[in-house]
Amino acid sequence: MVPFEPLDPCDKPSKVRFNSELHVNATTEAVRKEELNTGAISRLGFPNINQSCYMNSILQSLFAMVDLIKDFTCQKPVWGSVPEAKLIRSFMAIRDAHLSSGTWNKRRLLRSFRKAASTQGLSFSDQNQEDAHEFLISVLDQMRSLSSLLEVNAASMKRRYTCPVQRHLMFQIEKTRTCKRCGAQSKRKEDFTNLSLDLIPSGSVKEMVQAYVNVRSACPHSITSLTEHTPRQFVFVWTCFYNMWPVDSHLQETELEFKCECGGNTSGQRMAFETLPNVLILHLKRFIYSPTYELVKLHDPVKLSRDLVVSSNTGDGCYGLISVVGHFGSNGQAGHYICDSVHPDDSLSQTTDHWLTFDDSVVSNTTGASVCEQRRKSSYILFYKKQDAHEFLTSVLDQMRSLSSLLEVNAASMKRRYICPVQRHLICGAQSKRKEDFTNLSLDLIPSGSVKEMVQAYVNGDGCYGLISIVSHFGSNGQGGHYICDSVHPDGSLSQTTDHWLTFDDSVVSNTTGASVCEQRRKSSYILFYKRQNGKRARQMFCATDDGLQDKSMSSGPRLDLILTLNCYQTVELILCCTSTGVKNCTEKAKNKQQQT
Repeated sequence: MVPFEPLDPCDKPSKVRFNSELHVNATTEAVRKEELNTGAISRLGFPNINQSCYMNSILQSLFAMVDLIKDFTCQKPVWGSVPEAKLIRSFMAIRDAHLSSGTWNKRRLLRSFRKAASTQGLSFSDQNQEDAHEFLISVLDQMRSLSSLLEVNAASMKRRYTCPVQRHLMFQIEKTRTCKRCGAQSKRKEDFTNLSLDLIPSGSVKEMVQAYVNVRSACPHSITSLTEHTPRQFVFVWTCFYNMWPVDSHLQETELEFKCECGGNTSGQRMAFETLPNVLILHLKRFIYSPTYELVKLHDPVKLSRDLVVSSNTGDGCYGLISVVGHFGSNGQAGHYICDSVHPDDSLSQTTDHWLTFDDSVVSNTTGASVCEQRRKSSYILFYKKQDAHEFLTSVLDQMRSLSSLLEVNAASMKRRYICPVQRHLICGAQSKRKEDFTNLSLDLIPSGSVKEMVQAYVNGDGCYGLISIVSHFGSNGQGGHYICDSVHPDGSLSQTTDHWLTFDDSVVSNTTGASVCEQRRKSSYILFYKRQNGKRARQMFCATDDGLQDKSMSSGPRLDLILTLNCYQTVELILCCTSTGVKNCTEKAKNKQQQT
């Protein structure tokens, strides 16, 4: 008998096996997004059932974790038939009724979920106000505790169960203790689903995380807001715009009393992130006990960072803020919780900074910038989602564009004029029945196809572009790997006459050529940067306009740069010249011209 190999229904190979089920899920999500776009956000709220605002806020934040919900959904056959998994079933039943307008049904589901959450640990079944952080930790721990049981049930179904909490929220911190007398070291690793941070009055999230892991870092910081410094792992993105130095950081020891075998009584302890989660949950300690053992709330404001970069022993991670749970009230015994989260339509939140405020059953529109400003004194739990290079780039460009109105007003007060550089150099318009602005194009990958064919499949128009930079990803999946950047030499004249390029692998920089980059990055290319060529330079590149699709056309090409993102990892043909209709396939001419040069 041939042993079976357990399958993870969330992995790509299972998309063929469970095609009909995935089709239904895809249709449901499409209908959900269409309803949200037609103004159905008012139905996303939850009624308050006897001071349940703490539960409602946590649920809204959990539902903002799209990948976590997808993992629970695709493993429904496993947990759906296990009686002990009532908490997960109740949780997903509320998610399925999220857009429902039936208040009575939502009340019934919320009571069932609160009852299921009260079977272990803390009791949430009474009508008293509870702490949102304690409720969140209790729910996550109970979901994790079901893993062993669900793994056995999955094996009996010839499937594999992967705990979504473990997969997306779990991370490890390594603690290294060193004896001050003999130098003996001991290491241990601890699992976390969140970090509880001491509040630093008027401090930033960066500073509070630094205080937790005792980080003392060289400039730029290893854990920092992207608006202030450039992180190491994401130096490849900024290299496409200007040169930056690599980050060099080290950890600072804290002293503690510990009796060593050598007789020493003092040791130093260092902490570092061993692994990083897909979603980083940060709890701000706003409630402390006074010397008289009274629970007191701290109202000190903090600086909320939209983007955060965290260093670990296995690499760096860039995170974007997706949700904030806030507490309003004078003390920890009473008050009210609300939640601010990104709009459920991911594409909408990325392009317009569209957020929603959930105040029980009342849902209103807001923006991420407004949330970071208004929740400085009330923020209690922060949810940061890990981003890849493209998400990070798009987030930075969108935030730069969002400042245009403010900077235009400031420029007018100085009797000057402000022109957004992103708007001027990177924005292009796509026209069919309506016009939309883009800072980059995400292209469906054509295996062994050229960039020209992929751009033609998306849009048609005029404009000659030359490749100036490539961001590449090396790794077997999207959960890990390594990014590097290849760019033209900063001396523009040098790069044009000698085809001189540079490869940026964090702090290691090496020489290369554009021709070599196009050949070596066929399987790893992820983001392509093309600069618009004018006049003589364009004619030298044998630029010509191609006929293409007529249902979409470029109303205007970007003035300087065109950014292309490939949607999956396959072999593609990279060519050094393209138009906005596609790449001019001039490989042979380019070779002849290179030989003449």
